[in-house]
Amino acid sequence: MIKSFRNDELEKFWTRGDDIKSVPTELTQTVAQVLDLLDAAVKPEDMFVPGLRRYQFKEVERERYDVIVAIGWRLSYDWEDDSAIDVDIELVI
Repeated sequence: MIKSFRNDELEKFWTRGDDIKSVPTELTQTVAQVLDLLDAAVKPEDMFVPGLRRYQFKEVERERYDVIVAIGWRLSYDWEDDSAIDVDIELVI
């Protein structure tokens, strides 16, 4: 389940269907599909879905996970109890 977002645009996209102005339009369907999977997940391992490129990396304070949605774009999140938190979409250069 998705509990919180870091990115306000992404949260509005998820809750209201608003556009994500910082993300190319052709990626929004993929982003929506990954968010659906993340919302259905009850543990981080649930995101190990064939075809998803999922990684775990370390931030200063905790481990963070990400899913590559397209070349140069990733959806990242932390995990707490049974929920994804601080969900964000980032341009990776």
